[in-house]
Amino acid sequence: MEKGYSSKLRYVSNLILEILKEHDVAACVVLHEPGFSEFINFIEPSYSCAKIEGDQLKIRSKASDYNGDTQKRDKALTDTSNMLVLLAETTGTTSLMLYQASDVLDYTTGAVHTKSKFTKR
Repeated sequence: MEKGYSSKLRYVSNLILEILKEHDVAACVVLHEPGFSEFINFIEPSYSCAKIEGDQLKIRSKASDYNGDTQKRDKALTDTSNMLVLLAETTGTTSLMLYQASDVLDYTTGAVHTKSKFTKR
């Protein structure tokens, strides 16, 4: 029976996640090999007040989350907002370019795609 994910992509995504954590940076990463893709949305570097829990995005925004330090809270909110907008703008622009290229290639080659299999981290 075929696995629902690629062990190679899982291995690489684990390495990338370790690097992101080690260097304290956020990222949206998509990995691919024929028939599979895997993506990472890592939005929890130390400067972020965002966290993905299940299918929900949670934002720590209360002063009590920062021991009453509203300046620390405001800095975290500003940095998180900047992180989210830059990740969204960059991945959105890249996605549009990839969709356009894929449509042209599909049209010219008559490519037929099987159902995709992807996993998220």
